[in-house]
Amino acid sequence: MKRCLFILFIAVILVSAGGCGKKNINAEKDYNIVLIVADTLRSDYISCYGNRWIKTPSIDSIAKDGILFENAISQASWTLPSHASLMTSRYPIQHGCLSYNNPLSEKETTLAEVLKQDNFTTGAFISTFLVSSKFGFQQGFDTFDEKLDSDFQRPVTEFHADSLRWIEKKKNGKFFLWLHYFEPHYPYLPHIPFTDDYEKILNKKVKGTFDRSHEWIKDTYNKKKEDISEADTNRMRSLYAGEISYLDRFIGEVISKLKEEGVYDKTLIIFTSDHGEMLGEHHLIEHGESLYQEEIHVPLIIKLPADMKYTHGARINGIVEHVDVMPTLLDLLGVKSNIKLEGKSLRSLILGISGISENNAIVKPIAHSEVHNYKSLISGNLKLIMSLPVLDTPMLFDINKDPEEKNNIYYEEKEKAKEMKNGLLDWVMAMNNPAPAKTRLTREEEDKLKSLGYINAGVSRTLNISVYPPSGLTAEVRDGNILRYLSGGKIQMKEEKWNGTEIQLTPDGHGKEGTVEFWFKPAWEWNKSDKVKVFSLNAGKSSVINVDKVGEALDTNEGKVYRGSFLRVGVSSESDRFVYYDVSRLSDNIPHHILLTWKNISAQEGGRILLFIDGTKDEFSPELKFTAPLNEGINSITFGDGNKRESMGNLKIYRNFYESGSIIMQVYRKALEYEETTHETGK
Repeated sequence: MKRCLFILFIAVILVSAGGCGKKNINAEKDYNIVLIVADTLRSDYISCYGNRWIKTPSIDSIAKDGILFENAISQASWTLPSHASLMTSRYPIQHGCLSYNNPLSEKETTLAEVLKQDNFTTGAFISTFLVSSKFGFQQGFDTFDEKLDSDFQRPVTEFHADSLRWIEKKKNGKFFLWLHYFEPHYPYLPHIPFTDDYEKILNKKVKGTFDRSHEWIKDTYNKKKEDISEADTNRMRSLYAGEISYLDRFIGEVISKLKEEGVYDKTLIIFTSDHGEMLGEHHLIEHGESLYQEEIHVPLIIKLPADMKYTHGARINGIVEHVDVMPTLLDLLGVKSNIKLEGKSLRSLILGISGISENNAIVKPIAHSEVHNYKSLISGNLKLIMSLPVLDTPMLFDINKDPEEKNNIYYEEKEKAKEMKNGLLDWVMAMNNPAPAKTRLTREEEDKLKSLGYINAGVSRTLNISVYPPSGLTAEVRDGNILRYLSGGKIQMKEEKWNGTEIQLTPDGHGKEGTVEFWFKPAWEWNKSDKVKVFSLNAGKSSVINVDKVGEALDTNEGKVYRGSFLRVGVSSESDRFVYYDVSRLSDNIPHHILLTWKNISAQEGGRILLFIDGTKDEFSPELKFTAPLNEGINSITFGDGNKRESMGNLKIYRNFYESGSIIMQVYRKALEYEETTHETGK
C-alpha cells in the first residue's frame, strides 16, 4: 500500500474512553494487544523518527503499518513513575510512584486488570527491578516473568525465547502481552557490528573510549566538575545507538512470530519507551535529573488490527502523552471500564485520519511531566520547567524555534510565562495525592538500584498540599520588635527589641512541640562547602535542635560521605543522627523560606523533626525521627553569628507541631515572586 503522510497541527481531536455513545463493533472481536517498551529510548535515535545513521528496520516496519506520533511525551524521566502512568493513565503526582519506596498501589487499577476482566489472557516479561512485582506491576497479569539476574536486570536474550513460546501457546485466544526490554539502558554494551559502524560515522578515523561509572556521571560530570572529549562523547553515543539496533532485531523476531502464528493482522501493537536519555546535552548523561526533551520526548507508534480502517504509515504531529495510551486501547477495542482515566482516547484522531472521525471535542494540546524537584508543562510550542523549591530561574522555551532548549525566554514572554506558571501550579494543586503506597527495600535491593544509576532516589514522597499558616502563633518579629501573643491571639507585648541573634520563647508550649519559620537571605553562598551555624533551639544554655550548613553528608548506614553543600538537622542528644537537605543549587539571588517543626511523641517512640525550604520538603531527607524525647525546656532560638538581622524577615514562632503535606503552595508562590522581582530589578 502506498505510504501516506498526514501532519496534524495545533489541535488534537480526542474523545474519552468509550467512544461517542455508539456501539463499538470491535468489542465483539478477539483482538490481541502487544505492548513493547524499550527502556531509556529517546525518539531521535530511531530511523523512522528522522535519524539518518541508526538502523532500526523492525521498529520502522511497525510505523509503516501503523500510526506514528511525532510528539509523544512521557510523564516522568525515569522508569518507575513513567511505567505507572503508562499502566494506569494517571500522573505521577496522583499515583505517587515518585521514589523507589513508593510502589504502585493495589488501589490503582491497571490496564492489565481491566483487560483481564474482559477475558484477555495477560502476560508480561520484564527486565528490570523497578517494574517488578516488588513495585506492584504484577497486578492483573496471569503470567508475570521476572526472573532477573543478581544485578536486578536481565538482557533480552534471557527471556526472548520464552516470550515467543508464550505467543505460540496463547494464539488461539485474545491476549495482552507486555514486553519490557532493558536495552538501551546504561551501561551501554558494545554490539558488533553496530557500535563500531556508528562510531566510524561520528568519529571518522578517531577512536574514543567510554567506560565511566554511574557515580562519576552523577557526581562529577552532571555537576559540571569534569568534561569528556568529543571523541569519547561520540563513543558513548555509538554504544547507545548500537544497543538500539541490537534490540531492534529481537523486536523483529516478535513481529515475525506474530505473523508465523497467524495473529499479526488481529494484533494491536504499541511501541514506546518509558523515557529518553541525556547523552551530553546540557552537560548531563543518563536520565532522571531533568525534564529536557531528550528525556521526556519518547517514541509512540500504534499498529492497529488489519480490519480497522486507518491510514497505514500516517504521522501525527499533535502533542500526546503516555496517559493517553490506556484509554486509547480500551476505546479502540470497545472495552468498558468505570475507572477515571486522566488521559484522553486518541481513537477518533487515529481513525479520523482516513476521514471517518465523528463529532468530537477539541482539546488544547498540553502535556505534564515531573521528576523529583521539577515539574514541566508543554502547551503548543511553549514549554515551562519549574523547580520546587526555587533552585534557579524558571525556564520557558519555544521548542519549535529552539528544539535544543538553549534560549530561556521566561522573562521575554512575561504574559505567556505568567499564564503557564499559573496553569502549572493550578494543575499541581488539582492533581495532588495525599496517600502514596509505601514499601521497604532491603539493603541489597537499594544497592542494586544505585548500581543502575538510581542514586538517592529511595525516600517516600508525594506532593500534597499543606494548610498554611501553622496554628498557635506565639511570637513574631515585626519592624525590629518582638511581638508576643497570648493563646487568644492578642498581642501581649510589642516593645521588646530584637538583637538579631536570640529570641526568648514563652515558657509554655514549646517543650513538646513547636514550629519556627522565617525568610532568609544569608551573607554566605549556598553552594559553598564551609560550615555555618544557621540556628539552634535551646533549653537554657544547651542547644537541643541544631540546623547547620555543612560541606558533606554522611550516610551512617553505608559509611559513605557525599560532598557538596547541605543543611544538616540534628538533635544534641543523638550526635550520630542527622538528616541532610541539599542546598547547593539554591538561588543566591533571593531570600528562601525556612520552616522547621518538631514534636515529642512519647518516651518509647521519641519524636519527629521536619524541614521545609521554599514551602517544600526535601525529597531525599524529609524528616528526622529521633529515638529519645527532646528536652522539653526549649526556651530560646539562637541564630548564627554570621547571619545579619537584615538577612532575615517574617520570623514567626508557633506553639504547635505543623502537620503538613509536602508543599506549602502560598510559600512557594512567594519564593517564585522573589525570583521574578529580583530578576526584574537586578537587586
